[in-house]
Amino acid sequence: MRKTMMGWGVTTLAMAAVLVVPSDAQSQLSPGVLRAAALESEASRLHNQRDRWAYAAALYMAAVQLRTEDDPQAQEDLWLAASLSYETGNTAGPFAALESAGDRALATGNIVRAADMFADAAWVAQKAGLRIDQRRLTVKSIELAESSEITRAQRRQILSRFRGR
Repeated sequence: MRKTMMGWGVTTLAMAAVLVVPSDAQSQLSPGVLRAAALESEASRLHNQRDRWAYAAALYMAAVQLRTEDDPQAQEDLWLAASLSYETGNTAGPFAALESAGDRALATGNIVRAADMFADAAWVAQKAGLRIDQRRLTVKSIELAESSEITRAQRRQILSRFRGR
């Protein structure tokens, strides 16, 4: 969440790379996934138009609804929607999107990604004055950092996010 807008250029390029699907692979994708990719593409084109960020966030959220729970792209869409929403002054939407991304990452076994999303959600909760949610998500992230399934370096990276708060 604390990334600068320069990161949007990189994200837009990454999204464009993800959204370019060869035509033979497209025939194997469900209509929902194809529609989600179209929504993501439209949203990514709005990253350089600050006055359209709320709409772009809504497009990403619509794309999430078309993807399966275990689709990593849905997690990325939630993060993008949260980032864009937060930058427009909204705190409730980003908080919910980040927690959902964390839950999805955890369900797929991506502990580090889940911990990062919960840490982001805790940060947004702190900024919004939601102290109970902030504590709950901080504890959740720290508990994930204590997992025996992640490396020491990953643990240090996760825990470093809570220093100085």
